[in-house]
Amino acid sequence: MIRIQSTIDRNGVIRLLKADGHAGNQLAGQNPVCAGATVLLRTTAKWLEKEKDLEVSGENIFRGSFVL
Repeated sequence: MIRIQSTIDRNGVIRLLKADGHAGNQLAGQNPVCAGATVLLRTTAKWLEKEKDLEVSGENIFRGSFVL
């Protein structure tokens, strides 16, 4: 299961976007659901990075994790 946690402040600003886990029975690197989730999360991070008025930071602590 892929778990996604988000924290949004009172002004509607995303303060945390975190995902971890693995979907389905396939091996890591061979799962289309995980690949889709990864593409969406990384694309979101890249899109937010381009915004001049935003400060964006993140890390990949271990395989199957994403923190923005």
